[in-house]
Amino acid sequence: MLASMSAKPTDPVDPATTVEHPMPANDPFRPLVIPATMRQEIVRHVAGWLPYEGCGLVATERLSEHDRGVHFFPGTNIDRSPVRYTMDPCEVIAAMKVMRSHGWQFGAIVHSHPSSPPTISATDAREAYYPDVRLIIVSFLHGEPEFGCWAQRPDPESPVFLPVPLVFVNR
Repeated sequence: MLASMSAKPTDPVDPATTVEHPMPANDPFRPLVIPATMRQEIVRHVAGWLPYEGCGLVATERLSEHDRGVHFFPGTNIDRSPVRYTMDPCEVIAAMKVMRSHGWQFGAIVHSHPSSPPTISATDAREAYYPDVRLIIVSFLHGEPEFGCWAQRPDPESPVFLPVPLVFVNR
């Protein structure tokens, strides 16, 4: 889970910890292209968390036909659980600050499923607090990592997730 960073209108604003992006909204249904080196980095990180779920964030840049992954931020699963994750909030804030400083978009949340398919679980759907961000799931169900990429249909009454093209390239 990536906790919602939405503040209440009555909360004081602390600019040192805000994670709001003044960038254009993501279209999470656009194809996502990830370099092979980033794929390896993601697999290495989440595999290192086995038997627990691993997690992290992907920063992207918008190109004409697709979004491209430009940086992976490995995360600490403070739940240390094989069936759920919560990324350390300090790491989330730090990643958001770097994304903002580089003009990147918050493109995807990555987490792993140690012993289930790379599909959206009931917990994933219930805790999807960032509807404009893709969910990348890395499954180790069959040993070798298998990726799934999902986006939430923009209907808050019915959180349905649909697959999104995820392409790995050698550049």
